[in-house]
Amino acid sequence: MLDSEEGAFTRKPVENLLSAKSVAIVGASPKGRWPAGIYRNLKAARYPGKIFLINPNYKELWDEKCYPNLAALPEAPEHLLMLIPTKAVLGTLDEATRLGVKAATVYSAGFGEGDDSEGNRRAQAMKELCDRTGLIVCGPNCMGSFSLPEGLWSFPTPVPLLKKGPVGLVFQSGGSLGNWIKGASERGIGFTYAVSSGNEVSADLVDYLAFLVEQPETRLIALMVEGVRRPQAFMTVAAEALKKNKPILVVKLGRSEMGRRQAISHTGALAGSDEVFDAVCKRLGLVRVPTLEDLTEMTLAFLPRRYPHGSRAAIVVNSGGMKGLLCDHCAELQTNLAELSPETKAAVRPLIPPELAVENPLECGVAGFGDEQGFINIVKLHAEDPGVDLLAIHGELPRFPEKREATLFKSLSAATEKPILAFARATYSLTEESRVFQDEAGIPFLQGIKPTLRALAALGSYGERLRSGIATLPPAGGD
Repeated sequence: MLDSEEGAFTRKPVENLLSAKSVAIVGASPKGRWPAGIYRNLKAARYPGKIFLINPNYKELWDEKCYPNLAALPEAPEHLLMLIPTKAVLGTLDEATRLGVKAATVYSAGFGEGDDSEGNRRAQAMKELCDRTGLIVCGPNCMGSFSLPEGLWSFPTPVPLLKKGPVGLVFQSGGSLGNWIKGASERGIGFTYAVSSGNEVSADLVDYLAFLVEQPETRLIALMVEGVRRPQAFMTVAAEALKKNKPILVVKLGRSEMGRRQAISHTGALAGSDEVFDAVCKRLGLVRVPTLEDLTEMTLAFLPRRYPHGSRAAIVVNSGGMKGLLCDHCAELQTNLAELSPETKAAVRPLIPPELAVENPLECGVAGFGDEQGFINIVKLHAEDPGVDLLAIHGELPRFPEKREATLFKSLSAATEKPILAFARATYSLTEESRVFQDEAGIPFLQGIKPTLRALAALGSYGERLRSGIATLPPAGGD
């Protein structure tokens, strides 16, 4: 049970879903892309548990025995992966609970999206079944999940570069999760658990979030939220995450009236007031992220777990055009630029061409283009300035066939405890050489100027909330 000033609640045992030691693919078929994709993902992840295949039309699939129904299985699987027509779901779940099944992922839609009265009736019947039996359901209307520690990948689409790491995900949109995690993996981000929660008839966002907050290997959490069904419990879990220094990054849908209507039609979630949600995030230290593109950069920025003592940023680049873009974007986003000390300015002056101003943002010119060691030395001077809380520096990852050593960036990372973000002015593709370099450097490499500036601001805000804690709310109706 979680207990805080925000309230108390007991989460559902989502481990039954995410850590199941045996699964059954109900509706296994070579004709369907999703059943075959899930089977391939389980094999690619080297899932160590038993995999049962169920379809009365086949005796064998993928060189494995296929069973006609649940009752024919030699034992009850812990987790059903259900890819069957909507009308067959409830009856199959009822049978499964009597056989001892603990959990199910229901991919089918038709359970409470939009204004469909029959779908709402089915959703209510599923909820009552789960409440009565203790069955835990992911979905319905979802795309499954990834459990990296267990090798349990119940997602239907491939993610070739998926790897273990400290990031946990809960997306209420399965398609968005599949697209985002594929791109994030290509950028070198690793994961513990990733869940597409769908309509959340049984387990909901709060249950998965509470699990990730408790789970020791998860150190950073990213959410894509259409609506929060249990606001008080959500705030309780968010407060616990702040206490444990586990940042929560949130892409929240429903900022517009059209977005709120789409949330209801997609998963039946009520988006709620965006202003209220924003106030909750500020009070509890959740980091609001405007776009999925920003979520990738923000995740990279938070991965080193370096949180500044303030938001005063120093920015060092080697291009006049890049500095011009930065100046405009800093003004637009109201970036808190550090005032460099006279000592820092004096130390930097002889290291850059005389025609360039020593100011923040700093353009190094040829000192940056031609001499990486010189550039790093200039950055170290900024990092030593007591008026600088965090830094962003121009830096791009090598791509095949280019080969570079990460030694200088590694020395920069070791020279200070302040957050350092390397960034490029535009996006580019990575190769395996890029990901290895980033890991060895110990510094995240972001893409795009505005996302980098927003990441600097987010690090500063989170660091401030981490230090100050959660503000006590005034009593209702008080003066």
